Amino acid sequence: MFCAGIGLLSQSLDQLQLIVERGQSLGVMAKLTLLALPQLLSVILPIGLFVGALISLTRLQREQELTAIFASGVGRWSAILPAGVLAGAAAALGLLTTLVLQPWAQHEARQQAFEIRTDLAALLVEEGSFVQGPEGLTVYVQKVEQNGLLKNLFVYLDNGKTVTTWDADEARFGHADGVPVLRMGHGSMQRYSKNGVLEYFSF
Repeated sequence: MFCAGIGLLSQSLDQLQLIVERGQSLGVMAKLTLLALPQLLSVILPIGLFVGALISLTRLQREQELTAIFASGVGRWSAILPAGVLAGAAAALGLLTTLVLQPWAQHEARQQAFEIRTDLAALLVEEGSFVQGPEGLTVYVQKVEQNGLLKNLFVYLDNGKTVTTWDADEARFGHADGVPVLRMGHGSMQRYSKNGVLEYFSF
């Protein structure tokens, strides 16, 4: 248990940068930490079982418990049967972990890491601050609510040919056909062409 706790703490510290650098939630951190448990379990389980069995046998031998067991008429195979059952259960659990749980957890962890890298809300949104993005993009959000709703959004984009600004009372990031999109409501768009022509519409 002590080794498992140390390993779990180590994984948690590794994922802490997701909160600090990527603006992810504690739930994402906890999910990635739990997804690392199958790999940790496959290492700790056999070592822990071996050490536990060695300590138990040493204590039984030192306190003359084995002598008392054999003196009571218990056969050798009957005496080691509980240890054999425990070893078999540990082997089955290790096999299940290695062949099923660990590949699934690694797949889920890679998928979660991809979602984090493509999380536009975490990359471009910082409450109350102007965030500089790629290719002349600037984003400002006055407030980010717990449910992901963006309040009073301002987006500025200068691609070298036109300058476009969007403002909206409310907005939310989402996905459409696997592509991240930004849905805005109660706002407007203004675009200046290189000739100084203004385009404007509200929505």
